[in-house]
Amino acid sequence: MPYLVQSLQTYSLKSKINYARRLVKFNLYSKIRPGYPSNQCPQGFFLESQGLYCYDEDECREADTCSHFCHNSPGSYSCSCEPGFTLDSDRSTCIDIDECADQFESCFKGEDCINTIGSYQCYPSCPLGFKRDNDKPKCIDINECEMPEINICEQQCVNTDGSFRCNCFVGYVFNGSRCLDYDECAEDAACAQVCENTLGSFRCSCHSGYRLRDDGTCDDIDECLEKQHDCDFRHRCQNTMGSYQCTRFCAPGFKLGFGSVCVDIDECDLRKHQCHPTQNCNNMHGSYECTCQSGYTSQGVGHECVDINECTEKPDVCLHQCVNTDGNYECLCPPGQLRLPDKKSCVGLVHVDEDARGGRLPGENSRIFDDIPFDRLNKSIFLSPLDPDKIQLADAPTCPPGHQYDQQHATCIDINECERFKHCQHSCVNEIGSYRCICPEGYRLKADGSSCEDINECKERAINCGPDQMCFNTRGSYHCVLIPCPSNYKQDKNTNYCILECDPDSDPNCPASGTEIIEYRILALPSGVQPHQDLIRLVVFNQNKLQLRNTIFEIVENHRKLFHIRLEGGKGIVSTKRTLKGGQIYKIKVQAKSYDLVRKLRYQTTFIVYISISDFPY
Repeated sequence: MPYLVQSLQTYSLKSKINYARRLVKFNLYSKIRPGYPSNQCPQGFFLESQGLYCYDEDECREADTCSHFCHNSPGSYSCSCEPGFTLDSDRSTCIDIDECADQFESCFKGEDCINTIGSYQCYPSCPLGFKRDNDKPKCIDINECEMPEINICEQQCVNTDGSFRCNCFVGYVFNGSRCLDYDECAEDAACAQVCENTLGSFRCSCHSGYRLRDDGTCDDIDECLEKQHDCDFRHRCQNTMGSYQCTRFCAPGFKLGFGSVCVDIDECDLRKHQCHPTQNCNNMHGSYECTCQSGYTSQGVGHECVDINECTEKPDVCLHQCVNTDGNYECLCPPGQLRLPDKKSCVGLVHVDEDARGGRLPGENSRIFDDIPFDRLNKSIFLSPLDPDKIQLADAPTCPPGHQYDQQHATCIDINECERFKHCQHSCVNEIGSYRCICPEGYRLKADGSSCEDINECKERAINCGPDQMCFNTRGSYHCVLIPCPSNYKQDKNTNYCILECDPDSDPNCPASGTEIIEYRILALPSGVQPHQDLIRLVVFNQNKLQLRNTIFEIVENHRKLFHIRLEGGKGIVSTKRTLKGGQIYKIKVQAKSYDLVRKLRYQTTFIVYISISDFPY
């Protein structure tokens, strides 16, 4: 059996050239040997069906052997590519040749090489500021604003075709290289009153007495309507442009007389009242009243007087029987008694042991009266035994002070002044024959015996609350409040102010003002503090006791947002926004910044204000 695989070995290769005949002659020696292994086909061959020979395997029959062209050879194969392609590292896949790479010089100067699949194209180069659109023939603009290495604009960069330009924000102008601030205040129409130039913008403000609007114009502040004036109750606030005036004002019921003095208006004499025709007009100081005649009651100003039914009053006005009449009443007497001309008093026969004044029995020296005026009936009335048609007077019993005579029980009884007169401001205790006013704890009676005044425990008891504390006298009590000074502040022993003085140029921790003061204020008020009520005026002074009017006030700590502050004449006026509850202490912190004429901060003052509200309206 022949070998399936044999090895052909060649050696001694010689060549000879015949130049005349232009021939080359080769001599080669060879020998054939069995291959290794000799009994199986090598790679790239397969055994024929009878098992005698090895046939070459045609790898090119497979469709995906090569990308482009496949070339079979004994025991192997090779791939090749179309022009413009080259074999990849796997020796079967064809990849595009980039003719535009650096190692190629495909296009002339002034042309751009654009690689295509299997070839390339040459196009004129794009002008400055343009670039090729993803290797397409079209040139597109370069956005220099998105390229930090090109964009040199200080504020705004605007891309243009083939270039770019620099713009500035509103309030700036471009000088060719930089953005400079534009002074809007140089234009007359920038602000209505006061214009302050700032970097890139400007700020409008108004003169005192005006309020700035969003459009830069100024509206006059109605100080009278907004209660930002200091006119007292004797003057009326009259608003003017940018300010206000306090004109002499008379309360209702008064008019302005000679010398700017308010005099009473006699509404009754001038017939400027509203009394009903059945009512009497009585002029009063600053007003008038409508009253009714005796026996009638008033239902209010302008209403008809109504008869009083005295017979329904308690205690009874008659001892026996009462008959009401129009504007009056009459008493009916029981049998055996006589009604006097006043039609209210009844008398009977009584024997008098002695005359009330002379100690004598009734007789010819007794004082006899025929007609007794009703307003003189302040004595006991008896029928005279000498003449039943005559009557005589005797002194009535006298009661001690604080008592009254009870005719029904014929005795003197105590008067409850607490129920009848309401003399006491706080509380009344009735006593036999008198009464006594008392005050709540922490108060004492004034010299009038009825009003209450607060006891200043801090002053009268010389209370020492200890270091960093201050005694705060409240109405009816007192509290110790903390008044600590921060580190590097000094406390003034006379005022308890915390003072910081330093040099901002040499001390980095020093504030810009160089001077800071912390002031503690205390305020004790009665109950009934209503909304929009002014409480305290805060004023800032310099070391020479001169007011710093160019001061701005701001509440930086506001207890439950109950308080409001407004600027008035360089002063900070603290007022209420809602009703303050009694029995509480409120704390607010106000920061005041004082500037000089060039708007440089000179002083900074912090006011810490404690406000106490009493449970009582005094």
